[in-house]
Amino acid sequence: MSMANPATFHPAIHRGHTGFLQSFAVAYRRFAEWQDARSAMRQLSHMSDAALKDIGITRNEIAGTVLRGRTENLSVTPHEGAFR
Repeated sequence: MSMANPATFHPAIHRGHTGFLQSFAVAYRRFAEWQDARSAMRQLSHMSDAALKDIGITRNEIAGTVLRGRTENLSVTPHEGAFR
């Protein structure tokens, strides 16, 4: 009776690790997106009402704008903090 080499690829084990790695990657990506959204909301919240009006939103629309991903339509990108 021969013993299997432990260094040999085993599909069932590989699938288990792949599922875990994919779940981890999704969780990491969602966490990074959440951090980006918080940063964008924080930066927009520090702007004056006049500056927010210039880019087309009101203070009440900050969270909805960021969470819906409408920041690409604004005149200011949250990460740059400057007018285009």
